[in-house]
Amino acid sequence: MEDRVTSKILIIGDDAQTQKDLIQAFADQAFRAYVTPKGRSVSFQLRLVQPDLIVLDTPYSRTERWRVLRQIRAMSFVPVIALISPDQVEIKVEGLESGADFSMAKPVSASELQARARALLRRAQYVAQHAA
Repeated sequence: MEDRVTSKILIIGDDAQTQKDLIQAFADQAFRAYVTPKGRSVSFQLRLVQPDLIVLDTPYSRTERWRVLRQIRAMSFVPVIALISPDQVEIKVEGLESGADFSMAKPVSASELQARARALLRRAQYVAQHAA
């Protein structure tokens, strides 16, 4: 088996079952997952963890839905996958417009989430290596 550098993934959200499922999905692929609830600790966790990718489990409150994402974008351009309620195209659009790199409807397929994470990480690595 080839050696792989472990990527750090920060999972932001309040749903314990979703967090557990995401940790398991990423652990199976040798990612290192960190979890934080949404809110004030997000900026602290960004500085502490310095993640390679963020998975944002979006809250359902319309007023707070993208506040955390805007907070992330004010500090970092790390790739973000937003998890949203199914069949809500307008929410997908809002997420992308607010700075998410990709959105997925919940419940997510672990294999698709892993593939999306690897694709975003490859792109981010390429950009970092070729930045002048």
